[in-house]
Amino acid sequence: MRSKSFVFWLAVLLLFSGSMVIWVARGRARVESDVQSSNSTARTPLHFSLTERTGEKFDSSSLVNQVWVASFFFTSCPQECVRQNLVIKDLVDEYGPNGVKFVSITCDPQRDTPFVLADYADRLGAHDEHWLFLTGPFSSIQQIGNDLFNVSVETITHSQKLILIDRSGEVHGYFGWSDPNQIASFRSELKKVLEDFSYIDSSGETDLAEES
Repeated sequence: MRSKSFVFWLAVLLLFSGSMVIWVARGRARVESDVQSSNSTARTPLHFSLTERTGEKFDSSSLVNQVWVASFFFTSCPQECVRQNLVIKDLVDEYGPNGVKFVSITCDPQRDTPFVLADYADRLGAHDEHWLFLTGPFSSIQQIGNDLFNVSVETITHSQKLILIDRSGEVHGYFGWSDPNQIASFRSELKKVLEDFSYIDSSGETDLAEES
């Protein structure tokens, strides 16, 4: 009887041990799967293509590993866009030499051809190395605003936010250009992302989400 009892409890112990091994293995696999999933979705860099005022194609992949600032405007805007771009001009003069790119996208591409944008930029005294002016099909511009920057873009109607993009290609924050407190916050956050090199890919390559 003792022998049978011993065998019975030994079998129970082995069964329990086996169940624990399987449970631990499944738990570990589940954790590893979650980590892989998190890593694969952690970075979703912005990607789009438009036309610069020079007439040359612009692809946002040229901004990989850089800090940049996006905004929307249109050249026939009589007041607000002019004021916005004068604020941006001061920021370009201050931060452009530090490697920050400023990207202004028209929301009136029917009028704002590359030639019109070039003339507008010249009148602003915009530095062509640090400040880009982009145009393209309105459907693409609207998609860029709505889907990539999460701001509303309609014909000659647009967000008045400066959109700060970090080195990972992700939106870091939105700042109203007409509010001195928000501009102060913009400067503070810009300093942080300029000093953050943790996203740099030593190969110079990152995964970019293709625009459909």
